[in-house]
Amino acid sequence: MPFGLASAAAVFQRAMERLLGGLQGIKVYQDDILVYGRDEKEHNERVRGVLQRLEKSGLTLKAGKCKFNVHEIDYLGHKISSKGIEPKKELVDTIINF
Repeated sequence: MPFGLASAAAVFQRAMERLLGGLQGIKVYQDDILVYGRDEKEHNERVRGVLQRLEKSGLTLKAGKCKFNVHEIDYLGHKISSKGIEPKKELVDTIINF
């Protein structure tokens, strides 16, 4: 799908939400899929579910862009962890020191 079209991103977002709909512990934003769980076992089961859906639909992932079993991640300017979501310190410092 050419992403130059004004509605292409929204169409892709809806398609991904439909594809992965019903799976617990996931968040989809465009071509990013965040998977989380209470523990490693639950996380791995949820990752397996996502991978099965993607494979069934013929979609593939770039291994180099994937991160598995991490306890925190920087995403869209925020640090996401089991403690919650907080803005990245560097971004807050930039605002404070303006």
